[in-house]
Amino acid sequence: MEAVFIGKERLYNRRFLQMRSHYLVHPVACTPASGWKKRQVENQVGLVPERFYTPRASMTRWWLIHYQRPTSRYS
Repeated sequence: MEAVFIGKERLYNRRFLQMRSHYLVHPVACTPASGWKKRQVENQVGLVPERFYTPRASMTRWWLIHYQRPTSRYS
């Protein structure tokens, strides 16, 4: 960021503007000295690895438990 003006007006540097137009994103800068906004963003960033690396329950195991055990009434 090159400069911060009154309100939400910001002056971004040239390379950032090129990247923004390439990826078609619209940045929303938080106001200076508002630490609570930074915490909200960082909490969302932390959710991605947590959800990506947490092992999920296997459907194969569930299927084997519920449908592959022998039943005595058909024997």
